[in-house]
Amino acid sequence: MRVAVVTTSYPQFEGDPAGHFVESEARAMARNGCDVTVVAPTASAPRSGRFATDRHGVRVAFFDGGEAFGWPGAEARLTRAPWRGASAVRWALSARRFIQKEPFERVIAHWAIPSAFLCLSRAHRFTLEVVSHGGDVRLLEAMPRSARVALVSAIAKRADSWRFVSLDLKTRLVRSIGHDAKQSSSLLARVEAIARVAPPQLELPDVAERAKALRNAYRGDAPLLVTVGRLVKSKRVDRAIRYAAAKAARLVVVGDGPERDALEELSRALRVRPTFVGTVLRNEAVAWIGAADTLLIASESEGLSTVEREANALKTAVIWLR
Repeated sequence: MRVAVVTTSYPQFEGDPAGHFVESEARAMARNGCDVTVVAPTASAPRSGRFATDRHGVRVAFFDGGEAFGWPGAEARLTRAPWRGASAVRWALSARRFIQKEPFERVIAHWAIPSAFLCLSRAHRFTLEVVSHGGDVRLLEAMPRSARVALVSAIAKRADSWRFVSLDLKTRLVRSIGHDAKQSSSLLARVEAIARVAPPQLELPDVAERAKALRNAYRGDAPLLVTVGRLVKSKRVDRAIRYAAAKAARLVVVGDGPERDALEELSRALRVRPTFVGTVLRNEAVAWIGAADTLLIASESEGLSTVEREANALKTAVIWLR
């Protein structure tokens, strides 16, 4: 079966943490005999329109438009530079043309916006599966209700399946549509008919030795606390810093983003000296989780926390800072 995986987040190089869960799914399908092509954006102009095949047999089609996507997230990137929206449109148009031209039998669109939206044409008879993650549902919730209902309706009419990575996300989307009109009731019935809940595949690298080395180097006499993620307001890393200050614990902050300067200033004010290691390769980020006594998560909203799943797999304790 020829399968296209359309996504705005996919590793651009070995160890890139972006979209690793999409990569795991694509590779699993390839191992099961599917002919898989990933359609993703790139900010590297020489790669635009280029194809690469990884060692698992997954072909990746990169198209120009990556300025709007990537670390520390599309929302932060577009807020900082709204002109990047034009590059998102460029990628969507290129991806749409490619999907329409190729004889795919199945298309999996990670994120309703923009991936699923560009696959809604009925001119092609491929099976369409939409996959919604946390940021996806938050974006739909933030829309005016009329726009949200129109978009969800268009997707529900075309999609054969709508997969949510957690039950909470599905519940939130259904609730956001509302029950106050006959049209809503019909739409809710359609969404319920095609919806299913399934977490993405999780593949963990072997980080036992590296985690042990980090633990020995950083733990000392105090407990080692670690927080991993983008340094944006919604991740509320300030709560992790305040928690570490109250516990007199050692804190390591893995990740980067526009809030870093403010977080470093807060650390100085609280007389905390966390280690900011910045953006690292995925293996290193997972090793930090394995090295920690406790992983701290303070995110405002998570559909399904990948770092929590990784911590559970590595038997690292997790504390949510509500």
